[in-house]
Amino acid sequence: MNWLKNVNLVVVVVLSLILLVLPLFSGCAPEPTPTPTPTPTPTPTAEKIDIEILSNPVGHTGYVMSMALADVINNHSARLRATCLETTPIENWRRLASYSPERRARQILYSSLIQSWEARKGEEPYEGPYNDHRYLSVVMTASIAFFTLDPKIKTPQDLVGKRIGIGTVGSSTNYVPKMVMEHGWGITEDQVKYEALGFGGCKDALLDRTIDVAIGTVMPKGAEEWREWLEVPATTELLAAAECYVISWDEEALAKVREATGCPMYPVKCEAQVSGKTSLPRWIGGTWPNSWWVDKTMADDVAEEIISIIYNNVEEFSDYHVAGRIMTADMLYACPEPLENWHPGVLKFYASKEIKPGID
Repeated sequence: MNWLKNVNLVVVVVLSLILLVLPLFSGCAPEPTPTPTPTPTPTPTAEKIDIEILSNPVGHTGYVMSMALADVINNHSARLRATCLETTPIENWRRLASYSPERRARQILYSSLIQSWEARKGEEPYEGPYNDHRYLSVVMTASIAFFTLDPKIKTPQDLVGKRIGIGTVGSSTNYVPKMVMEHGWGITEDQVKYEALGFGGCKDALLDRTIDVAIGTVMPKGAEEWREWLEVPATTELLAAAECYVISWDEEALAKVREATGCPMYPVKCEAQVSGKTSLPRWIGGTWPNSWWVDKTMADDVAEEIISIIYNNVEEFSDYHVAGRIMTADMLYACPEPLENWHPGVLKFYASKEIKPGID
């Protein structure tokens, strides 16, 4: 039986050797005991800030462009959440004045440069002066001048005794043309006959020959000295229906208006263009840019982020309205509003790009 014991011993030794060298031939070392993975610490979520945009009635340019602004902000900010509210120009200022400082700090307001000037004066229909708004961005620039179908009407003095269509009562396009006539050219109300028709009514009355002259407007693009332009619908129909002529609101006349009244109206130069049946030479119109404003209580970093989003994504506004097609990065800061009325966060953003906003 000794031989059997010897065989068993040999088997044990051989099996032990196999188990010892097998890992070496297979290339597999015994796996270490896995170390538990620590649970990652959650990254703090940025505080959400709700922004309200006071705009215009539904369908108006200001409403559509402010809806676009809300979308652009929401698509490009991790912390800002913007909502566009349907309002009216006067209601915007009344709401802003009535809000608490905390709520005013989260408002964006759509308004023209002239409406801002009116709010600072505080005359009717504004409920007292409001001086705490600060400039954010140009939205669109409209160039307004006088249009006629009569080729004999060429100069301001040719307007004496004529029937002139202007904006509806209460609108800036109603009283601003009168300022240009009186303070710019010395033509008083008793020397002409004004009819408050609005742009659409002016177009129809001109084509019907029931008035001689009317205000008309286009939307200049960019911030070049002489700018290409797009028409608004009423102007498109007018220029397509008949050959029209334009009486510029010249730079000297507009300077006289500013000196006499303080009204922030400035010249914008429109490039020669052909539209419909009309070939217009270079001409000058008056402008008071439609703009977005914020309250002085808005945090600098919030205002800086908003203007950064607008500037870096300006091309996206063209998807919403024809006015978005004239928006360019260099147009956003081409506004004559004094720099002390711009929000510090906006100025900080442009300083980082070595850009001086405003118009000299």
